[in-house]
Amino acid sequence: MTRARPQRPTFEGLTLGFGRIVIIEWLTPDDPTTGEALIKWMEQRGYHKTAPRTRMIQLYRPRTRDEFLKTLATIATETEAGAPAPLIHIEAHGNTEEDPSGYWHRDEHGHESLLKWEEMEPYLRAINLACRCNLLLVSAACWGHGAILAASATDRVPFIACVGFGTKVFPGPLHEAVKEFYRQVLDGTGKHLGDAVEASQRELGANGEIHFDVMQGLSYEAMEDLRSILTPDALRTRALAIAMRSLGGDLPLLDRLPYSTALNQLHCDQAAEMQRIWDIRFMIDLYPENRERFGCDIKGLVTALLDEASSSADGEPGASDPDA
Repeated sequence: MTRARPQRPTFEGLTLGFGRIVIIEWLTPDDPTTGEALIKWMEQRGYHKTAPRTRMIQLYRPRTRDEFLKTLATIATETEAGAPAPLIHIEAHGNTEEDPSGYWHRDEHGHESLLKWEEMEPYLRAINLACRCNLLLVSAACWGHGAILAASATDRVPFIACVGFGTKVFPGPLHEAVKEFYRQVLDGTGKHLGDAVEASQRELGANGEIHFDVMQGLSYEAMEDLRSILTPDALRTRALAIAMRSLGGDLPLLDRLPYSTALNQLHCDQAAEMQRIWDIRFMIDLYPENRERFGCDIKGLVTALLDEASSSADGEPGASDPDA
C-alpha cells in the first residue's frame, strides 16, 4: 500500500541574522562606482546605526579574480574570528548572455578575466559555515542570479538564499532596484525577503528581472526529482543486488531470493541517508537550533517515493499525482 507523501513545505518566513553588509565592487575602470554610491546612500539613511547595535558596512574593491577570492577568504576568516555575520553584495558584470557562467572583469590594462560562480563555492561555504547558515548573497550583475549555480554541487549550502538579476540590466535601473530592496529589508518593516524582492521588481519595471531563491525550496525540489531515477527496473535491480549480498556465496534459485526483505532494507537505508544529507546540507548536524529553521521530513518524502516506485515494480498502479 502506497503511503501518502508528506505535504510539500512552503519554506515561507525565512529569517536571516546578519550584523554587517559587505559590498564587493568588481567593476571596470570606466564604470560608475555603484558599490561606493550604495554605501553612501545607506549611511545617509542611517542603516549603519540601526538598533540594537551599530551595523558595519564594508567595501572591498579587488583588482583581479585572485584578489576577489582572497576577499571572500578574508570575510570567512573574520567571521570565524567573531565578526558579525555578513550579507554579501556583489557589484560586477555578468559575462555574455549566451554563457552566463560567472562575473566578467576588465582591468586598467585591458586584461579580461572570468570568475565562475562554481569557483566561489568553497569560499562562500566557509563563510556560511562561520555564520551558522545565515548567508544571503545579493548578486547585482547582469544575469547575476546564475550565482545560484555555486550551490549546485556541495554537501553544505554556500548560502541560504540568493537574490540576483535574471536579465541584462543597466547601472541606473539596477542601482534603484537594489536601493528599494535594501529599503525594504533594513527599514525594519518586518517584510519577508520575498516581499522585498517583489518591491525591487516593481522599481525595476520593464528594465529587467530580479529573482529570489531559497536553498530549502531548491533542495526539496531536487529530492522530489528522485522519481525520475526510481524506475521499476532500477528499483528491482538494486533490491536484488542487496538480496544477493545478504545471501553469501551460495547462489539460490531466483524465486527464493528475499526480495521483499531487500526492498524493505532499501527503503530504510535510502530514506535515512537522504535525511542525513539534508541535515548536513543545512548544518543541522553542527547547529541543532537550525532544525527549527530548516528541518524537513525528507525521510518521509523519500519513503513515499520509494513506495510509489516499488508498487510500480510489483505491477501495482501505485504512482501518485506528481503535483500532490
